[in-house]
Amino acid sequence: MEKDKIEEGFKSSALWISNYPKDDWSYYYHAWFCMKSFLKTGDRNLLIQSEKHFQLAEKLYGGDPLFYLRHSELRFLEARVLNQTLKQKEAIQLLRKASEKDPNHYYYYSLLFEELMKIKAGQVYGSKGNQDYLENVLYALKNYLRLKKFYKERYLKMLKSKLGIIYSYKIIQDLKKSGLIKQ
Repeated sequence: MEKDKIEEGFKSSALWISNYPKDDWSYYYHAWFCMKSFLKTGDRNLLIQSEKHFQLAEKLYGGDPLFYLRHSELRFLEARVLNQTLKQKEAIQLLRKASEKDPNHYYYYSLLFEELMKIKAGQVYGSKGNQDYLENVLYALKNYLRLKKFYKERYLKMLKSKLGIIYSYKIIQDLKKSGLIKQ
């Protein structure tokens, strides 16, 4: 994977599945190589295979947050390349699940927040789902700030520019009540 040898990895992971059909990591790696192969070839069947293998990896062992992180990457890829904005909502749910599997790792919250700031909430969640979007923003930011102060100022600026004064004020007030930022 580190040397980006996609074809070799694709073949090796397929062989690994046939030799170890109960091994969650074999499905995970094959899903990852299917996704990377799609980027090289554009063959949409590889996206279907990737989805299938991510689900099998999660079914065999749903405890590893990395499975959900990479599965979210597939969903974001589908949203971007296939112009399927609803896949972004699924990707956000998968990222949130990754963070729940490893609640003390700041990276998942950071990535979740940044991805939420990239999407058009009304397009992905719909006007009635705006509350879900805001709850995800609060969840990501609250947990990130709980763990790491590094990007605090940057994220608060992003929040204000993305959500505007009213919504960002509500979230900032909740963060203040939680003691995650100073009054």
